[in-house]
Amino acid sequence: MASLVSARAGGTYQPLLVTNVEIAVYARAATVELADQLARQSEDAAVAAIVRLQGVFSTFDSGSELVRWRSGQLAEASSELVEVLAAAHRWWALSEGTFHPLMGVLRTRWLRAEAEGQLPQQDELDALVRELATLPFEATQTGVRRTGDCTGLDLNAIAKGYIGDRAVDAARLPGGTEVLVNAGGDLRYWGGGTLRVGIETPAAPGGAPLDVLELGDGAVATSGPIHRGFQVGTCRTGVSFSECN
Repeated sequence: MASLVSARAGGTYQPLLVTNVEIAVYARAATVELADQLARQSEDAAVAAIVRLQGVFSTFDSGSELVRWRSGQLAEASSELVEVLAAAHRWWALSEGTFHPLMGVLRTRWLRAEAEGQLPQQDELDALVRELATLPFEATQTGVRRTGDCTGLDLNAIAKGYIGDRAVDAARLPGGTEVLVNAGGDLRYWGGGTLRVGIETPAAPGGAPLDVLELGDGAVATSGPIHRGFQVGTCRTGVSFSECN
């Protein structure tokens, strides 16, 4: 029986999902050349899946399916958009609103505060939160439908993980042994090995990791205001109002 050899393909891609997307694929075959070919085919399949689904969920592309559906230009959503909308609705309900697919409304207000250098008043933020008490769409066993103004709806907090899962699924071609997709904090790994994932220390970005996870066949996501927070004057988000005033 001939022995098998492994090869790796992959790289970092921009501007997929408005972040750096790292893809690494390992394949095994009878020759290095064949293993390399298989790995590259898997990599191409992962990239193609991300590009296609980016066209479904992007909030920056006026022609994306999500943008057209939320504005009413598109009456019926695809099965993929329905699946993620339904998941967003479910997690909104289970978390009692802590997870919210219209949180972009608050983000827009903080971006304005950052540009103006002036913190928003607490009563204004409270009013915005009250407006977010319900969702402007509902999910049922037969699909999803708009029940209000969905123009501020985005699925960024959940769609990136979904796209990573689908990219790994697409890359699992014959001969493949391991697949990694890391999309700016949303990481999905498939394979027989163990992946060591460093968690950045919030107080010392770029320094020694706070902890290291050992990940088998699975996923992990991290988030925080270190790289994506708002700077309003001398105040950084994550600091209380009393410390900023």
